Amino acid sequence: MAAADGSHALVVDPGDAQVVQDALSRLNLKLDAILLTHHHGDHTGGVDELRDATGAQVFGPLNEDMPEPLLRVQDGGFCGALGLPFSVLEVPGHTRGHIAYYCDKVSLENHDSDGQDEGILFVVTPYSLAVVADCLKARRHKCWRRSTN
Repeated sequence: MAAADGSHALVVDPGDAQVVQDALSRLNLKLDAILLTHHHGDHTGGVDELRDATGAQVFGPLNEDMPEPLLRVQDGGFCGALGLPFSVLEVPGHTRGHIAYYCDKVSLENHDSDGQDEGILFVVTPYSLAVVADCLKARRHKCWRRSTN
């Protein structure tokens, strides 16, 4: 995701650093943040290289074995990336500590049909998406309760 100013970006679950670096170079973007949803290598494989190359801040789940250093976040918490506040939602199922990031304050070039800004959600699996969508509809923050009922 690129910032509104078109010069900064964040990436979610970078399994391969080279793919991200190529895109950053092609689009002339500076990587500011890396958001991690869970510990699997195909989602964290590029973290160390990207962090070292760019100085990007890394955020990841509190209860997962993640590449350090990073700022750990948990359900009900927030993290800031690209000047936006992202809510952290627990969505266990794919992994025990799996999280999603949600921001409802995104100003996009393309607005919905009412001209309102749309939110953005970073989640990895279809199951997690269903859990988070259900939670957001109900405006519940303890998504893990919804996924275990």
